[in-house]
Amino acid sequence: MTECINIDVRRTPSSEDDVPFLYVISSEVPHTRAAGSIVLHRMLKDWPPKRMTVCGPPPPEVAQTLDCNYVAWKPFASRMQVSRFHTLAPPLSWIQPVRPPVEKQPGPGVVVTIMQASVYYRGAAWFARRHSLPLVLIVHDDPEKLEGVRPWNRPLVHAGNRRVYRFASERFCISPEMEKSLRERYGAPGSVLYPNRSPDIRSRSESMNSALRRGNRLTIGYAGSLVYGYREGIENLLPLFRDVGATLRVYSIHEPKFAHGAELEYAGASATPEAVWPQIQAECDAVILPYCGPEDGHVELYRTHFPSKLTEYLALGMPVIVSGPEYATGVRWAARNPKACVCMELANPAEWRAMLVRLCNDSDWRLALASGALSAAGGDFDPETIRRKFQDRLMKLQGGS
Repeated sequence: MTECINIDVRRTPSSEDDVPFLYVISSEVPHTRAAGSIVLHRMLKDWPPKRMTVCGPPPPEVAQTLDCNYVAWKPFASRMQVSRFHTLAPPLSWIQPVRPPVEKQPGPGVVVTIMQASVYYRGAAWFARRHSLPLVLIVHDDPEKLEGVRPWNRPLVHAGNRRVYRFASERFCISPEMEKSLRERYGAPGSVLYPNRSPDIRSRSESMNSALRRGNRLTIGYAGSLVYGYREGIENLLPLFRDVGATLRVYSIHEPKFAHGAELEYAGASATPEAVWPQIQAECDAVILPYCGPEDGHVELYRTHFPSKLTEYLALGMPVIVSGPEYATGVRWAARNPKACVCMELANPAEWRAMLVRLCNDSDWRLALASGALSAAGGDFDPETIRRKFQDRLMKLQGGS
């Protein structure tokens, strides 16, 4: 495990010069409208804004951003990634020269990037190497699986990823499974840094788990986007909800248009990521993380990715359900922590019905599950511990002149 030093970067203006200048050069920049961007926003929100420049795609207009300087950068390969020629984007990222439009500032600094779109993290590595700065990688998803690398260009892309990964001074991987996979692939160790939830989440009162929100009808909430198989995971569960008379309530920027009926409600999107949690606590009896099955894809993604919403769910003071295939990291964590959540690994309708009926009728079980979730919300998932580990490492790595 990476050694950490105890330094608090929340400084007075007179000591800001002691803080290294951060160059965040990434396809995911800090803002509040996408999962990876939200995580970065939380980890850097108290970094002195005059000591940071962000370079990458422009944030959505409705998103909250940091107070630092943002430089818009959309290189050609990134635009190709969303075109019909997307299969050419990964190799092009390693063939074309990549020069991020960022100026080196005087004094020590650190380059930070999310290893998600190769043209951006290659640009970050180029900038770090050119100016003799340490590079910090944050890896949320398997980079080669996420970009859809094809067999004909895999050797080129793999070699480029290996160079960047080994060049980095720190590699923060989102799960132990991710760290192991990339260590074996690229030949360099990393550190595990789980996604950090908002420190502002407060658990609801224990008494709210004693009775259902809607008389005798069970209401289960889902928060987040419907990409990466969550849409299919939700859709697969709706017949079971219909059978037992339960409701799945979706809080998302994506409206689920695949069903109409009492078993599914669309609650819309919240103005900020933090605003959704009090709403769910007031309107739902439990929350669910619904992975899709192997027939719907995302097998390799699920083997290493760790869902940020699970760390948030655990802090709500509510029962948590995790469903999906046994190879998904969230399911594997749930199976190891049976007191923290209900783990439904198999697509067994009878087991599902029994679980939903018990959750509806057994208030003592709901209370026990909520208590177990809160107990698991600390430790590896404590947001202040995660933020401190990340920022302390940046302070220790600072380089350049």
